[in-house]
Formats: sequence, structure tokens, C-alpha cells
Amino acid sequence: FEYRYVTEALVEQQRWQEALPYASRAVEVLPGDAQARLLLAQVSGESAEAQARQGNFQSALPLARRAAELQPDNPRARALLGLIYLKTGRLEDAVTELTDALQMDADLPAARYNLACAFSRLDRFDDAYRVLRELLLREPQYVQIAVRDPEFVKQAAICDRQSVVTHQYSDSVPRRRALSSSRRYSQ
Repeated sequence: FEYRYVTEALVEQQRWQEALPYASRAVEVLPGDAQARLLLAQVSGESAEAQARQGNFQSALPLARRAAELQPDNPRARALLGLIYLKTGRLEDAVTELTDALQMDADLPAARYNLACAFSRLDRFDDAYRVLRELLLREPQYVQIAVRDPEFVKQAAICDRQSVVTHQYSDSVPRRRALSSSRRYSQ
């Protein structure tokens, strides 16, 4: 229990990186301890987020993967893993994780935006358009992100601020042209 208690103390202080070896050791020593596994998932997820915020996506990947494996029903962990897959170019894996996260919790706007980006990068423009449209209808504040996204701005339908802001989407908007080269992935 010593490793778990040290982990808990470090978690209270939000010292994620320092807590990681203690949390890992607690699970090794107490493999059946649900609290130790939960702590390891939390510490792994928080450490992955910290690495991702610094742009260290390769370093974040095993941490995010561990968090998602330990808590497969946690939509936040799955969305984080999806984002990191997106940032590391594993687009099909990103689609899988982000889709699963959104099926668990539809109120994850960043996951929805990242899913649209993944679809676009896979040249699945109809899917990208549908997901981005759903996002903008649910979360109008994401218009500001989409219109500043260099890859989306290049596209006529996204750049047409009036139609985006007023949500006057039309099936006549050339979807392929609207999302043909999205390469940036936000959040």
C-alpha cells in the first residue's frame, strides 16, 4: 500500500510525472487493487495530457494508450488517445478512438473537431463535413476555431463566414472543396 499512498499524495499535489513510477509500482505490487489501477490510469492520462500540451506526442502516446487500456469506458481517455493518434499520423486509429469516445459521451466538442480533421486527412470529405457541421450546430464557438484553422480557411465553404456563423449549411456546398486539404488538428 506504500506505493499507492505515495501516488495519492503526489496526485493531490498534481505532480503527475513524479507519481507515474509510484503508480506503476503500486499496480505491479497490488495487481488486483482497483484503486491502484484507477490511480495509474489517472496519472497516465494526466501525464499524457501534459506531454501533449508541450507537443511531445510520441512521448504521450504510451501514456495515453495505458490510460485508455486501464479505463476503456472513459470517453475522455479515449478522446485523448484519439487526439494523439491524430497528431502522430495514425489516422484510422484516431477515427476509431474518437468515434468510440463520442459514442460514450456526445458532449466532447474537441473530440468531434478532431474527428472531422481525421476524416478530412483520410480524404473522407463527406464524413468530415457531416461531423464538422454537427459540431458547429452544437457548439457555435467552434466557428472561431474552424475559420482560423489554416487548412479549413483555405476552403471556400468554411471561409464563407456568413454561412458558417448563421449555420445556413446547404447540401449544394461543395463538400470536397470545403474540406479537401484539412491537415491541422486542433485541441
